[in-house]
Amino acid sequence: MIGRKIAFYRSLRGLNQEQLAEKAGISVSYVKKIESGKTARAFSLYILFVLSDTLGIDAVDLIKPVSELK
Repeated sequence: MIGRKIAFYRSLRGLNQEQLAEKAGISVSYVKKIESGKTARAFSLYILFVLSDTLGIDAVDLIKPVSELK
């Protein structure tokens, strides 16, 4: 679910996965794994904050249920 939200906000900002990865300082393959939900392990809060900052949103928006988003 978090991965789909990241993909949504990335698309909303007009970024592709490569651009998001570059701006966030992580690999493209990691962005792809996060967005697809196929990470071998849970990603850290640090990465959650880096991605939310890069996307210009609050980190809490990535973990809230969709029904609570405004």
